[in-house]
Amino acid sequence: MSFSIIIPAFNEENYLARTLDHINQAASYLRGKEDRSVEVIVVDNNSDDQTANLARASGATVLSESDHNISKVRNAGARAANGDILVFIDADTLIPENLLWRMPGHI
Repeated sequence: MSFSIIIPAFNEENYLARTLDHINQAASYLRGKEDRSVEVIVVDNNSDDQTANLARASGATVLSESDHNISKVRNAGARAANGDILVFIDADTLIPENLLWRMPGHI
């Protein structure tokens, strides 16, 4: 099973880099325990700051959704996701390193 982490983002340049660092650490931790893939999708909600560039620099896939409707933003990410398990988090959420490994149903 694989994970898709979907992050809606609107002008999140002050928070997103740390969030993505934590996700990358959690993905590394998971891969150290099991052979699982993790993709990160940032859905840029028409930001006018460096949100999309920061996401790309961290290795995330960046999608655009211009309509400021959180359901549409999350659904855009879900439609693009390839993972078996979808994880939705906010752009200012710092997940613990073992979160993905500890999630029920991943094995």
